[in-house]
Amino acid sequence: MPKTLRWRLILAIVPVVIAGIVVVVGAQYYLSRSQILAGINQEIQNRAARTAAAVDSLLRQRRNDLLTLSDSPLISDYHHSEDYGLKAEAESYRRELEMYLLQFARRSAVYDAILFANARGRAVCRIEQEKALPPGEALGSAGFFVAARRLPSGAAWVSGPERLPDGHPVLYFAAPLRDEAKNFEGVLALAYDLGPVSALLKASYLGNGGQAWLQMGRQAFPGPPSGPGRPALVASVPLKAMPWTVMAMAPRAEFLRPLKRVRDFGIAIGVAAAAIVVLVILLFCCSNTRPLAALAEAAREIGRGRLDRRVVLADGGEMGALAGAFNEMARNLEDNRKSGALLRAQLIQSEKLSAVGQLISSVAHELNNPLAAVCGYVQIIFTQNPPESLREDLRRVHHSALRCRKAVENLLFFVRRSGGEKSRVDVNAAVRAALDLLEYRLKKTEDVAVDLDLASSMGEIGADFQQIVQVLVNLINNACDAMEGAPPRQEGKRIAVRTRQDAEKTEILVEDNGPGVPEAVRASVFEPFFTTKEPGRGTGLGLSICRQIAEEHGGTISFSNLEKGGASFRLLLPRSSPEDLAALKPVADAQESLPPVPGRRVLVVEDEKDIAQIIARFLHDEGDIADIVEPPEALRIATSRPYDLIISDFEMEKTKGPDLYEALIERDPGWSSKFLFVTGDILNPRVLEFLRKTEAACLAKPFDLEDLRRTVRRLLSRRRT
Repeated sequence: MPKTLRWRLILAIVPVVIAGIVVVVGAQYYLSRSQILAGINQEIQNRAARTAAAVDSLLRQRRNDLLTLSDSPLISDYHHSEDYGLKAEAESYRRELEMYLLQFARRSAVYDAILFANARGRAVCRIEQEKALPPGEALGSAGFFVAARRLPSGAAWVSGPERLPDGHPVLYFAAPLRDEAKNFEGVLALAYDLGPVSALLKASYLGNGGQAWLQMGRQAFPGPPSGPGRPALVASVPLKAMPWTVMAMAPRAEFLRPLKRVRDFGIAIGVAAAAIVVLVILLFCCSNTRPLAALAEAAREIGRGRLDRRVVLADGGEMGALAGAFNEMARNLEDNRKSGALLRAQLIQSEKLSAVGQLISSVAHELNNPLAAVCGYVQIIFTQNPPESLREDLRRVHHSALRCRKAVENLLFFVRRSGGEKSRVDVNAAVRAALDLLEYRLKKTEDVAVDLDLASSMGEIGADFQQIVQVLVNLINNACDAMEGAPPRQEGKRIAVRTRQDAEKTEILVEDNGPGVPEAVRASVFEPFFTTKEPGRGTGLGLSICRQIAEEHGGTISFSNLEKGGASFRLLLPRSSPEDLAALKPVADAQESLPPVPGRRVLVVEDEKDIAQIIARFLHDEGDIADIVEPPEALRIATSRPYDLIISDFEMEKTKGPDLYEALIERDPGWSSKFLFVTGDILNPRVLEFLRKTEAACLAKPFDLEDLRRTVRRLLSRRRT
C-alpha cells in the first residue's frame, strides 16, 4: 500500500474513475444507440413524409390537369358540332383541341400520352410522345375507358402502375365527359410518366442500403424491397390523394457499425487518460459555465421580447464568436420585426385600395340610373325641335352628362378585374385609354405636358387590353410622382409616350424629365413592396406588377436614365403572327341600320320610373305600343297578353330580371329571343355569368337612345322574320 498521499489519492480515484468511465461509456453507447436508432427512424419517417407530400402534390396536380382539360370549351364545342351533324365544324374543333392538347403535353412534359375518346370508344385526339397521332383507334376496351365511363361528372379514375410497350411505367388518369343532361360523351385520359415519382423515391434513400417504394395494395413501385430478413428500420406514410402508402427502409447495422468502433475506442483511451479527462473537464466547466450562463439569460430576455439585448464577452475565442453570432441573430430579429411591421402596413394599404375599387364600382352603379335618365330626357327633348336658345342649354347639359358617363366608364374600366383573356389589341388605343384615365391628374392637378409620338402603321398584337393599360397607367403615374418633388425646369413637367413596331416586336417608351432613377435603388425598382415614396404614398407593387404583366405576355420591361435628365421605361411586347391573331376575338363590326318596326307591343319592366318613361316614350315615337308595369306584376302581365319584346332591368327591389326571364322560359322557350336587359351593374360577376350563359341581349346604363334604337329594331326585326 503506497504511503504517500499522492499515490493514495491516485489509487483511490483512478480505479473509481476508470470504473466510472467504463460504466459511462457503456451507458453512453446504449443510450447513443437508442438515440441514433430513434433519430434514424425519425429521419426515415420525415423522408417518407416529405416524399409522400411530394407524390401527393404530383398526383393532385395530375388530377387537376385532367379536370381542367376535361372542362375545356373545345370539347363541348366538338360534341355539340357532332350532335348537330356539323362535320366540318366538328373537325375544326377537333384539330384546335388536338393542337391545344399537344401544346399542353409539350409545356407540361410529364405525360407520355393524352387520349380523348368519344362515347363509342374511338380516339378523337391522340397525343403520344409529344406528337399528334391520327384519330380513330379503338379504345373502348382499354381499362381506363371502361372504368371512367361508370363515373359521375367531376370524378376521376387512377390506374395502378402500367408499362407502355417500350417498358416505360405510367399511371393512367381518366375522367368521363358528360353533357348538361349527364349523358356520357366520352373519356379523357392522361398517361403520366412515373419517372418523377421514381426520382422522388430514390432521393429519399437513407444510407447505402436504404430503399423506398410506393405500396399500391399488392403492387410495389418501382419494385418490392430487396434483402428481406435483415433487421431494418421501416417507415410508412399514407398518401392523401390515393389509397397508397410510401414505404422507406434502412438497415440498422449500417448505422450502428461506426458507433461500435467509437465505443471500443472510447473505452481504450478513456482508461489511459482518465485523470487528464477529469482535469480538462473541471477546467473547461470552470472557464465556460459563466459565459454560457450569460448567453442563456440573454436568450431568455430575447424570448420575452427584448430584441435590443446584446451580450458582451471579453473572450475572443469560441465563446466570443458565439456571442457575436448571438448578437447578430438578435439584430436580424429586430430588423425582421421592423420589416414585418412595414410589410403589414403595405398589405393593409393594398387591402384599402381593393376596398376603394369595390366602393367605386358600387357608386358608379348608383350613378348610372340618374345619368341614363338625364341623357334620355335631353335626347327626347332634342327630337321635339326646341327653340335654339334652349337647344344650346340642352347641348351643355348633354355634354356634361356625357362627361359624367365617360368618368363612370373610366372608373369601371380601371377597377374591373381582368380575366387574363387575350384579344386583338391596338397599342395606340391602349396608350390613349391610359391617358384618358389620367387626364384629370395630368392636366389639372400636375400640369404635365404630354408629347405623343405614336407610330401611324401599328399592327394589332395579341394581348390583354386592360393589363396593357394598367402597365401604362402605372408608368405614367410613377413619372408624375418622380417629377412632383424634382426642381422645376424651364420647360415645365413633360412626359413623352412613343410607340414603335418592327417585324418581331412592339415597343412602348414612357419618358419624363424628372430626376431619373438613383443609382442606389436601380437593382431594386422591380422588387415587390420596394418604394422610395414616403409612407402612405405607395405600396411598392406598381413596377413589380408591370414586370409580371410584361413577362406573362412574353415581353420585357426595362429602364434607363436619359442624358438630359429624367427616366425612360421601355416596354417590349412580341408581335403576334397572323395565325395567332386570327384565333383571337375579332373587332366587333358596326351594327347595320335597320328600319323601324311599328305596331309591336313591348312590355317595360323597370323600377326606376324616369328610365321606364324614357323607354316608353322612345317606343311610342318608334310607332310601337309600350306597357309599363311594376316589377311584381311583370310575370302575370307578360303571360296575360302577347308581347313582341320585354325590356327589363336586371336588379329590382322585389323582382329580379333573371327570375322573370327563367319563369317565362319555363313556359315558352321562345321568350329567349324576346328579352332585352338594361342594367348599370355590368361589373357584377353574377350578371356577367348570367348574360354569358343565356346570351341574352343587354344594354349598359347609361345608354344612348341611338344604341337603344338599333338594339330594339334588331330584336323586333328578328321577331318579324
